[in-house]
Amino acid sequence: MKTQDACAYREALTHTMATTHPASGFRQSYEVTVQSVERDVTVTGFPGLGARVVIRCGNGRSMRVMASRLAGEGAWHVDAKTQGGRVIRSRGFGDRAADRRPLLADVDDVLSLAAMAADLVESCEPGQPLVLCAP
Repeated sequence: MKTQDACAYREALTHTMATTHPASGFRQSYEVTVQSVERDVTVTGFPGLGARVVIRCGNGRSMRVMASRLAGEGAWHVDAKTQGGRVIRSRGFGDRAADRRPLLADVDDVLSLAAMAADLVESCEPGQPLVLCAP
C-alpha cells in the first residue's frame, strides 16, 4: 500500500530466503519483513532512503535493522541494529564516516523492490547509483 504522497512504503512486505555456506554446506533460512521505506535527508542535507526491516532466522531469533541508501550509492547500509532488545549497532541516518556495513545482497534486493513499489526511485539496480524520484 502506497501512501497518498508516494513518499513512503508502509505495508509489510515479507520474503523468505535461504542461504548455504560455500565451505561447510550449512543451510540457513530466514525471513525478511520490510516495515517501511521512506525518503529522508542526512543532517548534512544529503537525500536518500531509510528503511526499517525485521530479519527472522529459522531458529526463531529476530533482528531489527534500520538501513539507508543515499542518492548515488550502489547498496543499502546498516545504520542501527537491535536483537532481543539489545543494541548491537547505532549510527545516525546515512552516517558513512566510519565502519560502513552493507546489508546482505538478498535483503538489499527486497528493500530496492519496496522502494520501486512506492515510486520513490527512478533507478536502484544493485551496484548502480541510487536515483531518487522528484519529491
